[in-house]
Amino acid sequence: MGLDSAFAKIPQALKGSASVEDVIAGFNQEIVDATHDLVCAYKPNAAFYEAQGDQGLRALARTVRHIKDNYQTFPLFWTQNERILVAQTMATLKLHSISSALMRLLFIHILEKKQ
Repeated sequence: MGLDSAFAKIPQALKGSASVEDVIAGFNQEIVDATHDLVCAYKPNAAFYEAQGDQGLRALARTVRHIKDNYQTFPLFWTQNERILVAQTMATLKLHSISSALMRLLFIHILEKKQ
């Protein structure tokens, strides 16, 4: 399950006056606690956390610690770094139009090779 916690998309009712770190870590912990028996792995995308600076990285660390401390039997846990595949991430990094063009060229190249 992806833990791509875009701070701007977390409902305001969950934010209150808490810090970015506390909001994201708390949001993730609620998701993990509610779904741990339904999924085989969690996959946070590092770019969403990096976009929030130190607080985002601390929220990611707290999320990882929560999973490891409470659900030791999880077979897989990794951080996705494939930013080019996430439209929101590309927009955050201002690469959307360039990446889209490159992806189209790549697909055309692949299709031409198959013919």
